[in-house]
Amino acid sequence: TAFDVGSGVFISNSNNATIANNNLENIDWDGIKAHSGSNVTIDNNQVHDVTRVGIYTNNLNNSSIINNTLTDSRLGGYGAITSEGGSNMTISHNDVSNTSNAGIQLSSVGGTNVVEDNDVNNAAEGGIRTSNTSNLTILKNRLIGLVGSAFGVQVNGGSNVKTLGNTITAGAGNTGTGVSYTNVGGNTNQNEIGASPAADINTISGFNTGVQVSGTTARVRNNTITGNAGNTSDYGVNVI
Repeated sequence: TAFDVGSGVFISNSNNATIANNNLENIDWDGIKAHSGSNVTIDNNQVHDVTRVGIYTNNLNNSSIINNTLTDSRLGGYGAITSEGGSNMTISHNDVSNTSNAGIQLSSVGGTNVVEDNDVNNAAEGGIRTSNTSNLTILKNRLIGLVGSAFGVQVNGGSNVKTLGNTITAGAGNTGTGVSYTNVGGNTNQNEIGASPAADINTISGFNTGVQVSGTTARVRNNTITGNAGNTSDYGVNVI
């Protein structure tokens, strides 16, 4: 379609496909775009300086985005890695830095999903952002140097979301929130921010508010929260 002109790699309606070991720079649209399909693997690509999104998937099922390095994605309202629709996505071991958007974004992804062991550094719109995505585990990611009002992890809608074992650090002057859950369905066994094993403790530092939960039933426990602003309108943990 016209909107795919300028993408570095574009596949559509593909099953059992692998996009691997490419070096993509100065791209006028998306670095890698995959639309509709199953068992797609996007692995070990270098994607730098793209007008829109580094890696964008739409309606993929049972697919993985792994071991990629992305810098300088510029379209706001998305993530350097963005997955929309489809089901059963794994996003792991990626390195994202210096983006004008979020580091990783999932929207309306069904099935069971994992965002694990990714590094996001200096993402202007935050580390990991999800909307209407359920059965999701956000595990052992390192979200560092988030500036402005950027969040660490922002979860809107969906249900059964666990945020465990992440290191989330604000840059200087950040006025945002480390972990935010808004209108997430489920109960305290399904929605967790931190847990009892040491490996599942989130370390959150430098934000105005460490954890905020709104319109959500969740268990918030055993997190380490330091350096929050401490103003009268800001909190270590805020339940609304």
